Amino acid sequence: MHDKARGKDAAAAASFDGRDDHPLGGNAPARKKGSRMGLDWGLNSLFATSDGRLLGRKMLHRLKELDKILMDYTAELHKKGIKLKTDKKYQSLQRRISEYAKNEVGRLLNILADEDILEFVVEKLDFRFGGLSKRLNRILTRAGRAAVTIKLNRLKETHGINTTEVNSAYTSQECSNPKCGYVDKKNRRQSQFHCKCCGMKLQADVNAARSIKERRSFLITTRQAKSVRDNIYDLLGDRHRKQCPSGRHTTVETVGATAAIISAVNQEPSHV
Repeated sequence: MHDKARGKDAAAAASFDGRDDHPLGGNAPARKKGSRMGLDWGLNSLFATSDGRLLGRKMLHRLKELDKILMDYTAELHKKGIKLKTDKKYQSLQRRISEYAKNEVGRLLNILADEDILEFVVEKLDFRFGGLSKRLNRILTRAGRAAVTIKLNRLKETHGINTTEVNSAYTSQECSNPKCGYVDKKNRRQSQFHCKCCGMKLQADVNAARSIKERRSFLITTRQAKSVRDNIYDLLGDRHRKQCPSGRHTTVETVGATAAIISAVNQEPSHV
């Protein structure tokens, strides 16, 4: 089945297979210096980083190719009345997709691990991608979550990088401008984020990654809350009102004060 395509996957696995045979071994001390990085599991890339990168866009393109192979072969088996669980070729394709996802997760997280990062701040894992079949997304959800969890745990051992998981409620709606923080479902339109309060524009997944990074400061409070989601909404609302009593950042009095901040965050993300 598609020998050329299979060769492409094998070559990628050989160069960056996500395995953990790192020279640091498994007893690296925790890093004491470095920056915290927020990661958002995006719909258009594997994840977005709080410093403005979209990682894994090529992976999504390859997954769409594999998805077509999977769906075409599934349709062929259905026509022949063959059960998917009993077909070795189908099972092999599933394993191939899972291994590809694992390899890409390892490759991209290895890139970040070699940077000056003290800690990853991540949301609860959701490994679904836009534009893929439900069948392939189920495969990726199972394989992707496990691969990311294992790899992040392994990076703590080999590189001393800690990972903190936070509740991601409202991060897709929350403005990551530190002088705003306005939450509104109208702020996001597909891949673009445009704050209805301060006017900040940013790639939506990058905005969410920055909000996730800052969400770390809410960790203890949200764990103690009776209703985590409601508590986060109240905290975000209180913070915004303290910074923006009028409910807007676009008034004449505040435009000059926030112009530099908005300019700094209105940057196109880089891609890997």
